[in-house]
Amino acid sequence: MRKGSKLTPEQRQLIKDGIKAKWPDGRKLTDEDKANKSAARMGWKPSEETKRKMSEAKKNNPAFIAMVTERIKQIRPTKESLAAHYESIRGEGNPSKRAEVREKISDNRKAVWSKMERTDQKLRHGLEVKRWRMKVLVRDDFTCQLCGEKNYHMDRLVADHIKPFSLYPDLIADMNNGRTLCKPCHLKTKTYGTRALFPKEE
Repeated sequence: MRKGSKLTPEQRQLIKDGIKAKWPDGRKLTDEDKANKSAARMGWKPSEETKRKMSEAKKNNPAFIAMVTERIKQIRPTKESLAAHYESIRGEGNPSKRAEVREKISDNRKAVWSKMERTDQKLRHGLEVKRWRMKVLVRDDFTCQLCGEKNYHMDRLVADHIKPFSLYPDLIADMNNGRTLCKPCHLKTKTYGTRALFPKEE
C-alpha cells in the first residue's frame, strides 16, 4: 500500500474480520497481551525527533487541542468553587476555631511534649542546637571532615559532637566541639551511640 493512500471498504472489512478473529469479544486485550505490551514499553523513551513530531501533530490538530482543553476544564475547579471554598474556611467557618478541634490539637501537642519531658531530650531538640548544627555545616562547607566528601543534602550530613553530649552536656552548643561528618563516617566514630559510655578496651 502506498503511503498516503486510503483504505477501500473491502480492506477495512478484512481488517475488522482479522481483529475479531484474534479478539472475538472486540478489541479488548487479554492479561497476557497487556503484560507483553507493558514489557515492550518498559524503559522506552521518545527521541527528540519523536517529541518534535508529536508536538507538531498537536499544533496542527485543533480538534485534539480542543479535546484536551475541555478535559482540563472538567478536572480543574472553577473560580467560583475555589472562592466558595475559601469563604467557607474563613472566620467562624475555620475548623481550627471549633472547640472540639482545638481540644484535639492541644491533646496531640501534649502527647508530643510528654515524650520530651527529659531535660536532655529538650536540649538535643531545642532551637539553640538546631542553629548550632547549621553553623557547623556552613563553617565546614558541607564537607565531611574524615573522608572529604562534599554533599549539600541535609539529611546525609551530621553535625557531630567531638566530645559526646552524654559526657559533656555543657558543650552541646560549642562551635569548637562540632564537626561535619557524613552518615557512614559518623557510624564509625568511637563516640557514636553508647560507645562513649561503654568504651571497648583496646
